[in-house]
Amino acid sequence: MKEFHGMTWNYRLIRYPAGGVGIHEVYYDGHGKVMFWTERAITVWGATKQECLESYIQMDEAFRKPILSLARLEKNLRA
Repeated sequence: MKEFHGMTWNYRLIRYPAGGVGIHEVYYDGHGKVMFWTERAITVWGATKQECLESYIQMDEAFRKPILSLARLEKNLRA
C-alpha cells in the first residue's frame, strides 16, 4: 500500500450494483477502514513506459484480493 496524507491506499476491484467490475484507488484510515475511493475506474497511465509498468504491477495486486462491493462500501460509509 502507498501512503497519502496519513492514509494508505491501493488498487482494488469494485463490483457495481448495475453489473461490471472496475479497478479503483481505495483509501484507508489508520485502522484499515475504507474511507473513500475514486469515483470512476482508473486506467494505466505514466509519463514513461516504466511508470506505466509500475502502475500495472500495482494494479495486478488487486486481482489477488477479494472484490469490493460498491453498494456495501457506500452503506458502510453512511453507518
